[in-house]
Amino acid sequence: KILGFNRVPSSAQAAPDFVIGAESSSDDSLAAHFLQTNPEPDTDGRGLFSISSFDQTLYVWKKRPDQSAAAPDHVYHFGEQPKDLAVQGDRLVVAGLMHNIYVWDGLPFEGEGPSRAIHGRLGSIPLKGIESIAMDETYFYLLSREGVLNVWEGIPVDGQLPLVQVRTETGKLSTDGQTLIIAGKEIWSVPVSDLLAGSSLRRSSIWGLTGQNHSVVTVELADGGLFLADRNQNRVLYWKRMVEALGGG
Repeated sequence: KILGFNRVPSSAQAAPDFVIGAESSSDDSLAAHFLQTNPEPDTDGRGLFSISSFDQTLYVWKKRPDQSAAAPDHVYHFGEQPKDLAVQGDRLVVAGLMHNIYVWDGLPFEGEGPSRAIHGRLGSIPLKGIESIAMDETYFYLLSREGVLNVWEGIPVDGQLPLVQVRTETGKLSTDGQTLIIAGKEIWSVPVSDLLAGSSLRRSSIWGLTGQNHSVVTVELADGGLFLADRNQNRVLYWKRMVEALGGG
């Protein structure tokens, strides 16, 4: 919003004579128009879910919006920055920046609260800073800010040991159940079956992009294809076959 004064204000507390973009100077014009700062979206194919670490919000649309500025059906406010989210089937998981994970066992299209809130520890692993999460039909993946990747079968119960724990790079996780990718300063990938058998993630090249480019690249896997968001160039690239993208094609 823009605050207008008919003359130079005499103090920092001076009230404006008019406001552009809001009803008053105290209004949050972004929230009033449901505009998120740095949103991170995900979908189950029907609805849309979007978090903002800056606004500390989760927006939920029952149906994917087909126009700009569509108001969400529900807004959730967190007491911390939400770092990442993952949707699989009817389950939604939101991870906080540090110590908390919120799980909905049914997608919250009617404004339901989380089925459970996990604080301080996931399974047997202390939560001391969360980099990213992902899940598929079988496994749940947690990457810490220190670059430690843990994998469980499903969302673990208290004290449950991970099937796999490996030290790797930091970045954003993505999986389609067959392949796991970390997109950060570089892009790393591994077949899930190889990861469970003890293999490490391998550095991958996508379309000749270098490590320097990857600091602003995110990757999503879906239906055998690969989407790459290149924030440097403000573009989204898509390959119908993930293997072609990872092969540099």
